[in-house]
Amino acid sequence: MKKSLILIFVFISSAISNDNNYSIFTQYTYKNFENSKQKGDGKAYLLGLNAKQDKNTYKLIFNNMKVNTFQPPLKDDLDVKKYSANFKRQISNNLSLGFSALYIDDNIASTDNGKIYGALAAYKLPKKISLDLASYYSDYETFSTKQVDFKISKALKVDDVKFKLYAGAKYINLDDKNTTKYTKNAKDSYFSPFIGFNSMYKGYVFKAKKFFSKRAFSVMNEGLGVQHHAMEFKEAYSFVLGKQFKNVGVFARYSYEEAKELPLLNDGVKHTTASLLLKYRF
Repeated sequence: MKKSLILIFVFISSAISNDNNYSIFTQYTYKNFENSKQKGDGKAYLLGLNAKQDKNTYKLIFNNMKVNTFQPPLKDDLDVKKYSANFKRQISNNLSLGFSALYIDDNIASTDNGKIYGALAAYKLPKKISLDLASYYSDYETFSTKQVDFKISKALKVDDVKFKLYAGAKYINLDDKNTTKYTKNAKDSYFSPFIGFNSMYKGYVFKAKKFFSKRAFSVMNEGLGVQHHAMEFKEAYSFVLGKQFKNVGVFARYSYEEAKELPLLNDGVKHTTASLLLKYRF
């Protein structure tokens, strides 16, 4: 898996030249787990790279999360590193295809050394309507998951304001979940719809997204992220507000999720995050 990510990094590095577009970004996140019996508060650091070369688009992300825990039941504070990448190619004016890869280095959870592979597709329809389809396979030591994502979006413009409205769903199926206490309290499968919109006005950006229904072990952000701990999320929403200047972007993000810690059947956990992201575009 790490070799696959290194190869993608090499492809990205080759894309960086004066003839191509690329950007780097970093993000700091404060995290809090209210009513949790396992986690307190923590922080996460993210470093990423976007590159575009002709018909190819590359993304590479490193994420390090550190969370204070209650001991017992956990044996140590949490220290998680995630390495992820995806690649897309424009096949035609309407169709793009791609793939993603993610590796988990976790010092506590049984999802340590987890590997996630994804296939991505996007198709543009008339009237500025787009369809996105993704399929993911998550390979963990004691269980695995299969996930399918579907999204339909519509682009609009009102005077100088650009909008993108979208709706979709995630279907997640768990295999061999009864082999360990870590996953046996999860459902066999989850179906989680979502809605959202993105807007931009003279460089100002506002985004909002809401999930409905429950989900667990969900792959996120086109294969670049995953909720790999044994938590069943239900109510969830997020907001992004920021400003894109000529080469620099500054963005703030807030998210709220209600969850159940599956091994302890501890319901009523409230997971909140507050993030600041800085982006530099070349």
